[in-house]
Amino acid sequence: MKIHYSLSAVLIMTILLCQCSRQVEKPKPAKVFVNTHEFTGNLVADTITYDVKIKNPNPEDSWTEKCLKQLHREAFIDSIFSMVYKGEALAYDHDTGKLLSPKEIQKRENNTFKREDIGMIQFTEQWYLDVNSLSMQKKVLSMTLGYEIFNDDRTLRGYKPVFKLILGKSANVH
Repeated sequence: MKIHYSLSAVLIMTILLCQCSRQVEKPKPAKVFVNTHEFTGNLVADTITYDVKIKNPNPEDSWTEKCLKQLHREAFIDSIFSMVYKGEALAYDHDTGKLLSPKEIQKRENNTFKREDIGMIQFTEQWYLDVNSLSMQKKVLSMTLGYEIFNDDRTLRGYKPVFKLILGKSANVH
């Protein structure tokens, strides 16, 4: 009888150990340390895309008003358009990826949207975290301007892309 209990105990322990070893470990993110003149730290997001509201569609939303209080939206948007029109920055169609000439941008601006309706920017970035200095750095790869689209009752339905600016690329496009 003693042998039977001992064998049962060994069998149960073996089953439990086998079950534990079958658990799949989640892969750990790769640590890529970058040390350049621009960035130092671990690359924690090779590519991350997110939207940032740059115009408050609801004046009663005091939190968004407070968040945007220090933003010089008109000057920022005018700067972007100026760079594109002068050929200092390249603008691409968000959907097709086709390079847009300053004339094409001007035509869109005259017929499709108004600058004052640009209320969203979608950023694509790389993120670096330096655990030694407790700092984080971001490198903006591109940004897409979006203008507001409203329903018939003037409620905000969403945003449509104006164009995508890929940073770090420049040329004289006329």
